[in-house]
Order: sequence, then structure tokens, then C-alpha cells
Amino acid sequence: MSSNGDMTVTIIMPAHNSMTTINRAISSVVEQSYPDWKLLIIDDLSKDKTVQIVESWCERDARIQLIELSTWSGVAVARNTGLNLVSSGYVAFLDSDDFWSSDKLQIQIDFIKKIKTPITFSSYYRVDENEEIIGSISAPNKISYLDLLKSNFIGNSTAVFKWSCFQDIRFKSVGNEDHMFWLECLRKVNGYVFSTPCETPLAYYLVRPDSLSGNKFKSLSYEWIIYRRELKFNYIKSVYYILNYIYYGIMKRR
Repeated sequence: MSSNGDMTVTIIMPAHNSMTTINRAISSVVEQSYPDWKLLIIDDLSKDKTVQIVESWCERDARIQLIELSTWSGVAVARNTGLNLVSSGYVAFLDSDDFWSSDKLQIQIDFIKKIKTPITFSSYYRVDENEEIIGSISAPNKISYLDLLKSNFIGNSTAVFKWSCFQDIRFKSVGNEDHMFWLECLRKVNGYVFSTPCETPLAYYLVRPDSLSGNKFKSLSYEWIIYRRELKFNYIKSVYYILNYIYYGIMKRR
């Protein structure tokens, strides 16, 4: 590992009753060709064997650390708990039911260094509970804050970002926490951030029938809260961006 941590990637993984998927998620980190990482797993009061599984990984690899929350707090608090512990040059997120290709971090860190983008992200596969690929989402080559207002083009488990640029930003419990977080990050960027060019997607997103991504009406209501309450848009402007959100949501899954 690097001595000063500048090239270390802190990976933040919230977990809640994740015993059926977390082994796969952790394995995809351990198998990374890029070795300079630290994995913070924040357990959000799991009632199954999630903690025992993570503890067994901690015993095998000193780069893995378990943090247990004393009360159920939700994904925003769990991720913020991890962010408050970051002391590395880079940060990435990986949900406990998603997983990565083995060269993800190496490709993305090389890309960040090459073009000096503060954030990079990638295309990803959508998989079912049997790990069968049911589709893919292609990342646009570049996005700005105005682009991101229309749709969340950054898959949370695909992104890597420079910690020094966004140390003051935390997740808010607004339903679509990921979108709000990246909007606040992009608002600080003067211009564009760029997706990582790759021949195949670098991450795998688990799609559950009862997941937020499967509940389109709930997701739209959360977006409305973001536009109206968080961003203070007027009614007409909020309707404009909701219509864009619906349009791009359809186009991404074509």
C-alpha cells in the first residue's frame, strides 16, 4: 500500500440483512487487481448472519473493517458513517448486493490520473438473483450538473471520486439519496466529469422485484422532493425535470 494513502481507495459498503449477497460483494473487492484499497462495511443492525460473515472476512484480510451501528439508521446514515472515517485519496461505493469486475478499480484509477477528472463512473450490468444478466445500462461519455438534473446517470456502485474535492458532502435521507449526493458533487464541478471507457461494464447491479428501481412511482415521488424541497425549483421547472427523468429512465432500459 502507499505510505501516505494518496492512492488508496476507501470503499464504503452499507449492509442490512445481507447474508445472501455480501460474500459475493466482498469477494469482488478482494479479487481486485488494484491492491491499494480499504473496505469499510457499515452494518445497519442486521438480524441475520451478516455480521458473522463480515467478521470472518476481517480475520482473513486486514484491509476490511466492520463498523456496527447501534440502531437501524438507513443507507444515508450508514454511508455517511463511512465517509466520516475516510483518510484516503479516493472513495468508492459498493452496495452489499452488487459486485464488481476484477479490474474495475485499476481501470478507473488509471483513467482518473490520465484525464484529471474528479469523478468517474461506468456502465453496468443489471442481474437477477441468480446472477443472470438481464440488461445493461450504458454510461454517457460525460455529464455536467445540468445533465444530471435530468436523470441520475451515475450508478452509485460504479463511481470513484477524489476525496479532496468533495470532503464536505454527505448523503441526505431523501429517498433517492444517490441522485441527491451526486447532484451536490456535480454542483461543485466546473464543467464535466467523464465515464470510464471500457469494453464491458465494470459493475453488476442486482435487480430485485421489490427494490426501489422496481418501484417507479415511489422513485418519481422522491425525485419530486429533490426538485421542490432540496433544490427549491418552482412548479414548472420541477415538472420539466420530472418529465426528463421519466424519459431518460425509459431510454436507459431500452
